[in-house]
Amino acid sequence: AAAFRRHLTRVNGQQAFLVVGAGDARGGNEIVLTARAVREIQLATGSIKAAITLSCRHLGLAVRDLEGVLLAGAFGNFVRKSSARRIGLAPAIDPERVHLVGNAAGVGARMALLDRDVRRRARQLAERAEYVDLATREDYQDTFMDSLTFPA
Repeated sequence: AAAFRRHLTRVNGQQAFLVVGAGDARGGNEIVLTARAVREIQLATGSIKAAITLSCRHLGLAVRDLEGVLLAGAFGNFVRKSSARRIGLAPAIDPERVHLVGNAAGVGARMALLDRDVRRRARQLAERAEYVDLATREDYQDTFMDSLTFPA
């Protein structure tokens, strides 16, 4: 559409969509969206969605039955729940059951260093944990391919 045409630019020889110009960006750097970036997001979210689907299937659960989902790391610090659900990063469950927990690994490591009860609980959880190699499952490729599309 003509309204979007002024946002088209080129970055490293590929077409890009200018989201925010350098003059309007807080850090002074323009924000652009390339087809490669969209594809990388698509692959990452597809992989996560496939992992959630197959893990639930392995446990005999429906995704809608999950009590909660924790988003950690950079996603847990900066993404909006609604955005995570919109692109398929978080499952389509009640947003109140999606929790942004930030740097959970770092916080957990500090807690374990300072509290014996936390270390004991971590050991108990580790003993109950089950490793499931999703990539070797026969249904992984089909589930992954089905998970690549962004939700409508």
